[in-house]
Amino acid sequence: MRSVIIILTLACLAGCGSSDGNGEEIECMYGQEYVNQFDKSCQTVADCARVSLGLDCCGTSLYAGINKSLETEFNSGWSECQPTLEQCGCPAKQPHAEDGNLTSNYADIQLDCQSGSCTTFIN
Repeated sequence: MRSVIIILTLACLAGCGSSDGNGEEIECMYGQEYVNQFDKSCQTVADCARVSLGLDCCGTSLYAGINKSLETEFNSGWSECQPTLEQCGCPAKQPHAEDGNLTSNYADIQLDCQSGSCTTFIN
């Protein structure tokens, strides 16, 4: 039984069974590396969606910008990946934006289209 669980966990780590909206398998991981598997292209901020995911095994949140057309696929993929990733039991830090800043107020995290790419920043 234990070997079956390990095999299933490794299989999910390799792909999670979800796609990035273009049919490509996504790899389960924390933070920006997970986000970067999705299209972030934009012409204006209206093309973008703000999504939330785990930044680390402590439960710290990262708010990121992706192309709005992939918001459902992103959230579905993250929901499948999240249970497969290691949890550390350490205290979560304040939420992060893609600009590297932290805040205790989620409303401070803003969405933007900079140089043709969706991103987040702290206002």
